[in-house]
Amino acid sequence: MKLTFNSLKSFADAQGIELDESAMERFELYADLLLKFNASMNLIGPMNFEELERLMLIDSLTAAAAHKPFHSILDVGTGAGFPGIPLKIAFPDIPITLVEPRKKRVQFMKIAVNRMKLEDVTIHESRLEDVELGQFGYVISKGFRAPDTWVQVARPYVRDDGVIVAMHAASATLDDVAKEVGLERVHHTKSVSCDFGAHEGDVIRSVSVFAVAAD
Repeated sequence: MKLTFNSLKSFADAQGIELDESAMERFELYADLLLKFNASMNLIGPMNFEELERLMLIDSLTAAAAHKPFHSILDVGTGAGFPGIPLKIAFPDIPITLVEPRKKRVQFMKIAVNRMKLEDVTIHESRLEDVELGQFGYVISKGFRAPDTWVQVARPYVRDDGVIVAMHAASATLDDVAKEVGLERVHHTKSVSCDFGAHEGDVIRSVSVFAVAAD
């Protein structure tokens, strides 16, 4: 049975994220691979097609709804590719670097990237502290560290004109820790459900975007 992502396409259209036919075909292939490999690798836990679309794919694109990727993307602790691979599918011309220490998830991502014919994708099977990286325009993680720690850890990897994206529970307060490392919040989505029409799950989901503070 062919997988059809009507909700994903509707969400993207509403947020001004253009998903052409090629992008939708890649999302469908990615989902098919995830569901097939998940049975043996436990990549994302028990999840059906509708949950995958809502809780993983649409959720990943809420980052782009808050601030569209540009220049280059770094996704740390990406697991099976979230949110990095959905962002790459939606913005195929932007180079992306994915960092993930778990071997099986890296193996899966390499298979998926090859099958989807995604270009300019670099995958590091490593912990962040054990790999040499440059600076990026768009630095993101879905769950690598607690949000306040993530903002501080991510700081060395963002260009002066770039942004750090934190995906977090609405209760998190990040401005003070961001200020300590020379960042300022330039966008805050209090609720991805209220602001974007995306499903939040059991916890209200927020997205905060930080830029290097002006001198």
